[in-house]
Amino acid sequence: MNIRYLFAALLLVLISTPAVAQLSINEIMASNSTVIADNAGEYDDWIEIYNAGNVSINLAGLYLTDDPDNLTKWQIPSTSSAQTTINANGYLIIWLDNDSEQGAHHVEFKLSAGGEHIALVNTDGTTVLDSISFGEQTTDISFGRKTDGTGSFAFLNPTPNAMNEGNEVAEVSDAPSFSLETGFYSGTVTVGLSASGSAEIRYETGGSVPTPNSPLYSSPISLDTSTVIRAIAIESGKQASDVVTNTYLFEQQHTIPVVSFVMEPDSLFDYDKGMYVIGDSSETNGQYPFFGANFWEDFQYPLNIEYMNEFGNPEFEFMAEAEIGGNFSRGFPKKSFIINNNDRFGLDRLNYPLFPENDYEEYDGFSLRAGAEERSRLLNELMRTINIQWNHKNAMQSYKPAALYINGQYWGIYNIYERKNDDFVESRYGFNDIDMIKDYDEVTDGDAIAYDALIDNFNDETLSGDAFFEYAQSVIDFDSFTDHWIYQLYTSHGDPNNVRYWRPRQEGGKWHYISYDFDWWENLGDEPNEFVSSLRDFMNGSTGGYKILGRMLENDRYKEIFLNRLADLLNTSFQPEYMMGLIDSIDTAINPEMSRDIARWTDGW
Repeated sequence: MNIRYLFAALLLVLISTPAVAQLSINEIMASNSTVIADNAGEYDDWIEIYNAGNVSINLAGLYLTDDPDNLTKWQIPSTSSAQTTINANGYLIIWLDNDSEQGAHHVEFKLSAGGEHIALVNTDGTTVLDSISFGEQTTDISFGRKTDGTGSFAFLNPTPNAMNEGNEVAEVSDAPSFSLETGFYSGTVTVGLSASGSAEIRYETGGSVPTPNSPLYSSPISLDTSTVIRAIAIESGKQASDVVTNTYLFEQQHTIPVVSFVMEPDSLFDYDKGMYVIGDSSETNGQYPFFGANFWEDFQYPLNIEYMNEFGNPEFEFMAEAEIGGNFSRGFPKKSFIINNNDRFGLDRLNYPLFPENDYEEYDGFSLRAGAEERSRLLNELMRTINIQWNHKNAMQSYKPAALYINGQYWGIYNIYERKNDDFVESRYGFNDIDMIKDYDEVTDGDAIAYDALIDNFNDETLSGDAFFEYAQSVIDFDSFTDHWIYQLYTSHGDPNNVRYWRPRQEGGKWHYISYDFDWWENLGDEPNEFVSSLRDFMNGSTGGYKILGRMLENDRYKEIFLNRLADLLNTSFQPEYMMGLIDSIDTAINPEMSRDIARWTDGW
């Protein structure tokens, strides 16, 4: 290679790397009604990039993304340097309008006014130059840095292509109030809205976040069907208020608690980004479980949650983020949800006695489990009830049944579950620094160093007899391990990968087991030897979790512990008469609700 070209290439690297480091996301607008139009005359979403350096920079080749798991979602093209170059100490507006045909400074995705994430990524596709996560946005109010290129963000009177400093929106309008609280109603009712001072009220009734272009409230709203109302107050010279949300249900009263989700309908059902739908089906082959569908993506969206007790009385309300939960059950029409608390909404932990059997009341979120099949309404809850009543040593999540509504529409019977994560372990056992392994090989907390050492030692066939027993006892909590595998055996669990085990990251920390999702009982069939064949399958499994069980049961000292504990459970908590009584009690709790759920999901789950 010519030495001059080599020198020039090296010089370009030396210059360009610190140059792009001077770039920052300076201002965003996710709801643009009147502020600034693009080159096509359209008022679209935009972000402003600021160049704090002393040389011009062409953004061509850099990436923009709103998906942390896809850093190369959109590459800025090199078709027009005039549209993608930022002068020194200058600004450039990039339009996020899903309309790249309008120019190189247009991007093939949009921002969500409900809040999301945006990142600017270097040409290598891995180095994030700048990023920001933001919450709900107000129409024609931007969100930007108080000082160009640096510092914290604030709501601003928009300053596209100009300095941000001095434009912070200092005061927020007071939120409006409702004349009727969330709850169950009959006949026809009128809901009044009121706001302080000269503020006007804008509202929506379909779940969407209201904007200054939403219907203007002028008189009480008459309701005779289930409806959600979301409202904001807007006072001249002030930022719009926080969104307030109420749910009015014209339904037969439930016998179980009620959860109301209110969220942007597009967050659920939009073809491109709706987390509940298949979307672009080109990757799914039209076959269950529809891998590649939207509900397999890591979409999370803001929502308002209201909780009413079994008497229909509101108990708590908060903003959080929701995502689709479960594994292959995502492919069913009725899907599970995971609720993640987020301190950007002002609540990082829910403080409420959601599960009375627990001796703690704080939760960093919860899940609403649809149940993969009809029998899962019963079987998982049966094992959890036994676990609680008999204080068995394999941990299981607390739960309670609830009726779910989404944007005022009945969605069916769900079970509210604790999250099975580090917060669960800290609340139950007091350890806040742990290793946790999911499904035998996925690290969710800490690292896999101790787990890999465990597997290596269990693969060492020279470790046997008393030496093996004493080693195993030093690293595994036998009570937790034994009860977990007896549960798997008793149910002939068809999905035994559903396990998490954890250990405190301290000297002598032992592995404990969390058992869950007992939906698939193989021994509900007609095979009388399923009990024995399941044990054989578990022992002969080749993955780490099965290997541990197989090696343990080869050891005579541990085998005696296992068989004695199995006999204890078969003669107590697993007695048929006792089990049938529990089944009847669980059935009694949800039976009055079943007809509505069946009618809602006539076409199946």
